[in-house]
Formats: sequence, structure tokens, C-alpha cells
Amino acid sequence: MTKKCEFHQESETQLKSQVTLYTQKYEEFQSTLSKSNQVFESFRAEMDKLTKKIKKLEQENAQWKNKLEASEASVQKSIKQVRLNNILCCCFFYLIFKHILNSIKNNLERRLGRKSKKIPGQSRHYGAIVSISSD
Repeated sequence: MTKKCEFHQESETQLKSQVTLYTQKYEEFQSTLSKSNQVFESFRAEMDKLTKKIKKLEQENAQWKNKLEASEASVQKSIKQVRLNNILCCCFFYLIFKHILNSIKNNLERRLGRKSKKIPGQSRHYGAIVSISSD
């Protein structure tokens, strides 16, 4: 019986040491799990923060893109207006130049005392003027 008692005491000691070992391993596992949860939570918070920042930057990007498109449209409209103004200016200068040339022609005709005659079949604007002289 003593041998059985000793055997059981030795078994109890071995089992207690195994329980202690398993308890330590369980506590290490719990500690590691806790640290892992903390790391995961900080990672999750960082991801949420970056997601919000990305959405904000995408909105800003869309706003800048809209502003760029609006300014490009405005520039194109201004370019068309400048071209139209240039054409109108050229037409205006053409009319003034034509009026000045007609005034000079009429003045010269009056000074020379000659009459002019249009050549038949010529257009009004580009018709040739022929002076009739009494040579």
C-alpha cells in the first residue's frame, strides 16, 4: 500500500507540475491573444482613419476636376469670343479703309475735274473706274 501511496503521490506531483505548465502556457496564450487583439484594433482604427482620408481626397479631386473642366470651358468660350472680335474688327477696318479710299477717289476726281465711268459687268465693290479724258 505504501508503494501505491508513493506512486499516487508521485503521479499527483507530476500532474500538478503539468497543470502548472499548462496554466503558464494558457496565460502566455491569453497574453499573446490580448496583444494580437490590441494590434488588430489599432490596425482597424488606422484603416478607418485612412479610409476617411481617402474619401476626403477623392471628393477634393472631384471638385478640382470640376473646376478644371469649368475653367477649360471658360477659356474655350473666351477664345471663340476673341476670334469673333478679331473678325468683326477686320470687317470694321475694311469698311473704314473702303470709305477712305472712296473719299480719296472722289476728292481726286473733283480736283481733276474728270468724270468716271464704271465698266459694265463689274461688281459694285471691285469695279474698275475709267477716267474719260478729252485728249
